[in-house]
Amino acid sequence: SIVSDYTHELQGEEVINGLSCYRIHMVAKENAAVVWGHQVRWIEKENFLFIKSELYDEYGYLVRTESGSEIRELDGRLIPTRLELIPEEEEGHKTIVEIREIEFNIPINDDFFSQQNMKRIR
Repeated sequence: SIVSDYTHELQGEEVINGLSCYRIHMVAKENAAVVWGHQVRWIEKENFLFIKSELYDEYGYLVRTESGSEIRELDGRLIPTRLELIPEEEEGHKTIVEIREIEFNIPINDDFFSQQNMKRIR
């Protein structure tokens, strides 16, 4: 998990898009099975919301920047409903994810995660 697979260091505070944020540097632990060697995350101070991340490979090269915006309340929680994923080496490219509806804490049967079901819902 993001909590147990990384060490975390508060590097200070910054304003991102008008929001006061904590700047947190995260370094992957030696044997952690994670993609990113380290990350820098900006977390909004009042509600602890993800605002921005810089994702680096194991050699320290910036691979992707992610940002969250358009904060709204959905299913009783504040969340960024627009996510932008911008690859560092593909100028002019980005992926945008817009969350219009979401439900939290709904029951999911364990069978949903079976290999047979995963093949079926591809």
